[in-house]
Amino acid sequence: MRCNWRSVVPALLAGVTLACSGSSSTPTAPAISTPAAQPPPTTAGSPASLTNPDVRIFSLPGAETSGGGQGPCVFDSSSGQFVCPSQSREGITLTMRFTLYDKDGNVLSVLDREKVASIRTETSASGTTSREGASVTIDRSGVMVTTGLGPQATTHTLNGTERGTVTASATINGVATTTTTSMLESTNNLVVPARRSSGDPGYPLSGERVRTATTTTTHGSTSRTLTTERRETFNGTSVVQVQITVNGVTQHCTYDLAARTSTCR
Repeated sequence: MRCNWRSVVPALLAGVTLACSGSSSTPTAPAISTPAAQPPPTTAGSPASLTNPDVRIFSLPGAETSGGGQGPCVFDSSSGQFVCPSQSREGITLTMRFTLYDKDGNVLSVLDREKVASIRTETSASGTTSREGASVTIDRSGVMVTTGLGPQATTHTLNGTERGTVTASATINGVATTTTTSMLESTNNLVVPARRSSGDPGYPLSGERVRTATTTTTHGSTSRTLTTERRETFNGTSVVQVQITVNGVTQHCTYDLAARTSTCR
């Protein structure tokens, strides 16, 4: 997994062994968007969702640590967590730690694929980066809990949240401009296949993702606020039900993950 702060921060089940080593790239979950009611664009330079439940990541059978905790992510007996080395790039620092549990909720200090039943992963991204005369300050953190692990598992269930702010500042046409986005994203009982056969796209079987954001842009003495909520509901097919509310106005849409087309009414 290549370590890139613009991509999904936690490789979670896929990447705790490698801790940003190796050559495979981090996959990106399909974006849900509609042509009629776009949510505010992501600030340039901000990382993707820390709790993005990418199916190809969470379909893997379990978490890994080299040498039973002696690799990049080391078990801390005082917290019961595996703590991974922080990664920094262009002023942004990423952190990740995770906890392994057996079926009775007991903390495991060594990976045992026969015993690991769930994993709790905590991530954060913070710092300030500058480019092309603009600065972006990020303060985001996320928690994802994946249950239903184990060698006999047919599905995994994801529940998690991410929250934080992204502030971008620049001078546009000689006028100071600042855009601040506060967001909360939740993954609620998202069920994904544990294993996929060749050609199986592995669409989430059920559950939802909800993202709310408030973006305030100040340009000189002028200020504007945009509030959005995007709710995505999955049903095992390529068609995702999407409800988008922008400043109190709601629109119902569908997004086809296979065709990458959307329809709104």
